[in-house]
Amino acid sequence: MLISTLIIILFSVGTAESLYVDVIDANVSKYITDKDRLNEMKTDLKAYEKSVKAYSKQEAIAIKLLKKKNLDFSTPVSWYEDFFKTRMTSRKKLQKHFINERIHIQEKIKNDEWQQIMAVAQEEASKKQEKELNKKEKDKFIAVRETIVEQIGNTENSSLLNEKLDAYHDNFSVLLRSYTEANSSHNSVLVNKNATKAELEEIAKLININRTMLFNSYINFFKQLREHTNEEQWKTIMKVFNKTLD
Repeated sequence: MLISTLIIILFSVGTAESLYVDVIDANVSKYITDKDRLNEMKTDLKAYEKSVKAYSKQEAIAIKLLKKKNLDFSTPVSWYEDFFKTRMTSRKKLQKHFINERIHIQEKIKNDEWQQIMAVAQEEASKKQEKELNKKEKDKFIAVRETIVEQIGNTENSSLLNEKLDAYHDNFSVLLRSYTEANSSHNSVLVNKNATKAELEEIAKLININRTMLFNSYINFFKQLREHTNEEQWKTIMKVFNKTLD
């Protein structure tokens, strides 16, 4: 399980959700020789770069706030609900921008240029996929599970809490799979120069469904944790949990 990938998926922008606009942005200068058309596209892509930069800055602040609130025993469950609702609203707004940018850009690229750029995109996607499959990272959730048992004993309550934690962990796996599939070099929609708005929206929709499931399981875990711990136990467990957000 690639735990560091959790932060990338929850709070960052990957190639799949940018709908390959990031790859197009990185490669237009290599494969488009018409200077006027290239300059026009570069101007368009600056809006993409600006939106990603602003979003990344916003979400970096959100991560810090989440970790701070995680350590505050008085933080109500409603705060988490509002927090994740805001994350989804911001994400959907960004996705809408990506979809419009992708449609706008692909119309300006000639077929041969598109094929060259997509060949690079597919190669990069394959490399990333292979790297993810071969990468080994420590499962930081093991420490969270152990801390739960240490704090409240090997009881029905600790078993219940770890079940909720595992549900959160499992939903992350589902979300990661949807990301991997969307980012696959075999994704026919992403490499299609004539991809429709509806097809691109469907990719974002699937990822969002799985992301919402992950957010809901995060909230369910905290509801149970609040119910079965005191303030000291909560803080001890959450200090360890916050490491999964590093």
